[in-house]
Amino acid sequence: MQSTTLVPNGVTQFDFRSVVRTETQQRGEAVFFGNGKCSFCHDGPLLTGNGSFDTGVTRRTVNAAAPPGCDPSCMPLGEREDRNGHRAFNVPTLLGLANSAPYFHDNSAASIREAVAHYMSPEFNGSDGGSFVLGIQMTETEIDDVAAFLAALTLCGDRRGHAWRAV
Repeated sequence: MQSTTLVPNGVTQFDFRSVVRTETQQRGEAVFFGNGKCSFCHDGPLLTGNGSFDTGVTRRTVNAAAPPGCDPSCMPLGEREDRNGHRAFNVPTLLGLANSAPYFHDNSAASIREAVAHYMSPEFNGSDGGSFVLGIQMTETEIDDVAAFLAALTLCGDRRGHAWRAV
């Protein structure tokens, strides 16, 4: 959690224009807030509605086997589901995402692109979150563009740069 971007005191808005500079990032921003439906859950000025959803992560193929190196042996993450094969997790902020790999609560996505691509999977589209947004369909280029947009949402240094605004 220390790798995520902390919001300075009194700040309630992130200025995307200050970090989204390339055409790829701009296209990704348009998909994120448009047909990619990402902002249905990652909404608000800090890209988190703070809700909880099952997004099918526990049903990813990587979670079908026990994690390597468990001693004593442990069961696969997918078997630890809460109700009828579903497990809800909170919607985190996406600010500082490039500094927080691997992704998802279980580290099952090694890259931002892999995490974005999950939302095109049958596991997501068959989940409660997928039902909430009526499924997501993106092209491979749109996945790349959204990943570039999300990677741009990372500040360095003292994090008091021009991207933060008090509203």
